[in-house]
Amino acid sequence: MNTDDFALALSIAFLGSTLAMILILAVRRRVSRHFGASTTYALWFTLGLWFLLPLGALVTTHEAGDPDFVLWTASQEVVSDLETEANSIPAARWPSTPIASPSLSLIESSRLIWIAGAIFWLASLVLIQIRFHRALLAQAKPASPEIVSLTEVLSRSIGLKRPVEIRMIDRPGCPFVIGLLRQSIILPSSFLRDYTEDEQRLALIHELTHIKRHDQWAKCAALVFRALQWPNPVVHFAYKAFCIDQEVNCDSDVLSGQDHTTYDYAAVIA
Repeated sequence: MNTDDFALALSIAFLGSTLAMILILAVRRRVSRHFGASTTYALWFTLGLWFLLPLGALVTTHEAGDPDFVLWTASQEVVSDLETEANSIPAARWPSTPIASPSLSLIESSRLIWIAGAIFWLASLVLIQIRFHRALLAQAKPASPEIVSLTEVLSRSIGLKRPVEIRMIDRPGCPFVIGLLRQSIILPSSFLRDYTEDEQRLALIHELTHIKRHDQWAKCAALVFRALQWPNPVVHFAYKAFCIDQEVNCDSDVLSGQDHTTYDYAAVIA
């Protein structure tokens, strides 16, 4: 496998995933109307296939039994022999004029810029998330026993077996989930005062459903995919649409197991 083959496979992966994103953006609303929110959300996971298939094909075609691989290996042995013979020639026989080193080509320069941009994107995302979590947890307080007990009951009702930590912060807003390995639900300090009992149940079930569905991990994978394609404007529109479809699909799962109207539920999560 040489760099040219890898660059070609990567270009095909970028092109294929871009066309797939454009197609999903064009049909997602129609698919949602006819087949439901879960089907629309599932479409986004096909992007991984569009991106990984060209790279996987590159690996399989350069296995040891492949003729191209054998030819490439033989050529490397010939080059190695020539280098050995060249090193045995006395220095006096070599021209004294220094040979200028070739400059980077446009493709190589673009590749370096893309790699540097992807690393910068990923590093920035990690640092922002670490700072946000530290600042949030520094001011967060443990939830009351009443909320903890309610959360445990609701977790069992939806089949969520692992424990979930509940924290409260002194700021307005809606409940949300943070973390990956140790996920927590963050509630505003006015949660008990501003929400009725039914609204508390719906809000907590919504966040617990996110945890049960591993939506934080899916969003993390989408952020990595976005960082890898940072120069592509389509991926930024696709990421926003993916987040919307994820929320809509979570809402659909919550409503399918509850005896509440869409209006009541929308009033809670708005």
